[in-house]
Amino acid sequence: MPARKKDLPINLVPSRKRKSLCYSNKNVKDQKIHFHAFDTETDGLGGRLLCASYCFASKRAGVIVGEPTEIIAELFNEFFKAPYKKSKEGVNIWYAHNLEYDARSIFDVIIDFAAHESHDYEIELFNRTERTIYQIIITAVKGKFTGQQICLRDSFAIFPQSLEKFSKQFAPEQAKLCGTIDFKNGERFDVNNKKHLKYALQDAIALVYSLEE
Repeated sequence: MPARKKDLPINLVPSRKRKSLCYSNKNVKDQKIHFHAFDTETDGLGGRLLCASYCFASKRAGVIVGEPTEIIAELFNEFFKAPYKKSKEGVNIWYAHNLEYDARSIFDVIIDFAAHESHDYEIELFNRTERTIYQIIITAVKGKFTGQQICLRDSFAIFPQSLEKFSKQFAPEQAKLCGTIDFKNGERFDVNNKKHLKYALQDAIALVYSLEE
């Protein structure tokens, strides 16, 4: 039986009042950010989650396929290896290019995953405009990662054009793979196609290299 709304293991809360630091502020300028990236692939626009890819600042990267809840479970295991924790070494941020789309891809699955695995999460949204999310902070309040946070940010707020243009301009040697999948003519992502998996993986890698520049 589906969980009732009041029983959902996700607590969506409005952003708390925090002391904002603009990017010109010395405190932000001097803060080192470790850029990590992720991406998702679905069965058509807004369809079932098929795949997730990730790339750490260290350039360790991977691609995850399986059932949607299995994908989220493994993706979260990777996310929490670089939790949102400020230190002298810097802060870990996970970026997605057009975060709103990826958020829609994973939110419903997070609910199913959390309910099945007895995890609870608090999700805090930060808006750039009334309809545009630029940051999501997820706090584990129950389960394996209790007390830890991950921070997801939208790199589209940094470079408001396609990942193809972003990567070609700032990381041409690690640019997004183009022409691999003919989305315009109806071709869909195929988890059994190695070229498609390489395409997904390169999206995450390209974003890390572009952000570092």
